[in-house]
Amino acid sequence: MRKWGLIVFLCLLMVAGLGWWFWSWGNINIKDDGIITLKIQNPGVEVMRQGSDDWSGVRENETLSSGDRVRTDGNGLATIVFFGQAEARLAPQSELVVQDIERAADGSRPTKINLRLELGRVWSRILHLAELDDSYTVSVNQVAATVRGTTFEIARTPSGSELVVWESAVEVGPSPDQVGAVMTPTVISEGFNANFDAAGKVSSIKVTADEVDASDWHRNNINLDNAFAKFAAQQQEQRLKDMGGSLPGGPLDGLNRLSENLHLKMAAEKAPRLYAAYVERRLYGIKRLIERNRSGAAFSTLTVLEQDINSRLRGPDADAFGRPLRRALFGMSDLLREVGPSSPYYRLKQKIEDMEIGLAINDDAGGIYARMRAMDARLDEATVLIGQMSLDEAKDALDAARQGIANAERDIDRLPETVESSKVSSLRGRLGVIKAREAALRIKLATAISPPVTEMSSGNTTSTPDFLTATSTPEFVQSTSTSYENIILSARPGSPIVGDKVTLSVKATRADGTSADVTANSIFTLTGAGTINGPVFETAAVGPVTLRAEFKQEDEIYKAEIRLDVKAAPVVLKSLKMTAESTGTLGPGESAVLHAQAVYSDNSTKDVTVSTSFTTSNNILGYVVNNVLYAGKDAVGQLRVIGKYREGTVEVGAYIDFQISGR
Repeated sequence: MRKWGLIVFLCLLMVAGLGWWFWSWGNINIKDDGIITLKIQNPGVEVMRQGSDDWSGVRENETLSSGDRVRTDGNGLATIVFFGQAEARLAPQSELVVQDIERAADGSRPTKINLRLELGRVWSRILHLAELDDSYTVSVNQVAATVRGTTFEIARTPSGSELVVWESAVEVGPSPDQVGAVMTPTVISEGFNANFDAAGKVSSIKVTADEVDASDWHRNNINLDNAFAKFAAQQQEQRLKDMGGSLPGGPLDGLNRLSENLHLKMAAEKAPRLYAAYVERRLYGIKRLIERNRSGAAFSTLTVLEQDINSRLRGPDADAFGRPLRRALFGMSDLLREVGPSSPYYRLKQKIEDMEIGLAINDDAGGIYARMRAMDARLDEATVLIGQMSLDEAKDALDAARQGIANAERDIDRLPETVESSKVSSLRGRLGVIKAREAALRIKLATAISPPVTEMSSGNTTSTPDFLTATSTPEFVQSTSTSYENIILSARPGSPIVGDKVTLSVKATRADGTSADVTANSIFTLTGAGTINGPVFETAAVGPVTLRAEFKQEDEIYKAEIRLDVKAAPVVLKSLKMTAESTGTLGPGESAVLHAQAVYSDNSTKDVTVSTSFTTSNNILGYVVNNVLYAGKDAVGQLRVIGKYREGTVEVGAYIDFQISGR
């Protein structure tokens, strides 16, 4: 009897162990850095808590809340870390109020970080804010600097405030406590600093001086920025690793999916966040497959995942699933931020962007914002590519961003009146930042292609050699000077191909940073192949050309020139050609090896089989693993195999039909 009791006990123990093992596949460790912490770089830091009138010393990594104040003495240096997404660094003799913080750990509400600088200087580094209604704002006097991913510093000065933008761009408008304030927002691009008077009006905008660039404060913060970004990326990678789960397509993957589905059925109101976490670790598993050179399996898995997400968004709880899913996709795209067109992960990066856009299918404003995030990704790529001197690829990225900007401008104007005005305002502000950033990168690209050269009769100067400059006068800045310092000749497009018509423009700049368009009063000449008619240059042949502009005001003559390299029309991807080693009818369990060739505008071809995503019209009739089609055994009918291949922003497709005979 004891023997049978022991056997029963062991069987129950085995069943319990198997049950726990099965249940564990759906368990997931969801970490959330939902706190604000204070780091001390140099002693001399104090905090005044909300509701208190007393300053007190603090310890390393002490938590902060809305309403708390932080100040530094003549030696103190402090960093406030917001949810692992942003840092605010106080210089010595500074005081900052953590004015208002809003955040939901489950992503159900927007993240808002509002700070107010009472004294001194603060440096801000924002890694990412995912949603259109997320924001990071620093107020000084009557103005507020608002961003969604950038590096800048702002200081309170005796006469007002000063803003220096080190990366991307910042929109400046009235501070949140200035209810009813009339102030036209403007965008300040990287490499420029703006001064504001006590009433919040711009007194000057100018290029940041070299000595500011070389200061110990600047160098130290740049190093801290790099360390922060690197640490955040490592934390994100580790977080995804800690989520566990099976490798997609592996022998235990089906069991993993069953366990997840059971967890979701029992999760009740927590199901949207749990499902988003499953999507994250599934995407990370797809990234691992690509690491192992299994792109075919990776993108087949991704197709199934897309279908599952789409089915969730068609259900009654679509709104509840939307925001957590967007944050999950954003987390993965942020991990791939530095990935460029030559990377094996680039196609995954673009697919995630497409999925983000797809999540906003019933949200016009959200869809535009998702496309803006894709524009930002192209600008990130252009930044890296210019640094690597991959200038043709950088131009492609900038051209894609410019087309996106044009589309977004059109779509914002067409938004229905039912869209909240605050969302429309946020979209316009965000688009202004992207336009300014794209313009600044055009200048960097043109400078990398051909260093600028300018002549001016009244002295030596340097012109900006591309199609747009970031120093155009904001609407609310009025110049008090009529004399000019130099002229800037620019061309659009800056890297033309044979047959292009290039539009020239001339801006005359003043000492106070303002400028005026003097194109209509300028004379243009050309050295090289082509014709010039006023401010329009028509290209005629491949090779370098030099364009010159001359502008006369009273007795002063200003001259500028730029050099352009006219290139042949690029070879572009036109179509995809699919073939199979076995065609026609496939019997039960038979297979066919698929091949894909990219066809280009010059009629050249390239084998792209390993980079092509293959899917079938019916998974019961047949399925594809890597580039091999396997016929089903128990169904009869016509099966279509679809191939899709993407290069940059261009995607082409083709298909082959098979007859599956079944048993």
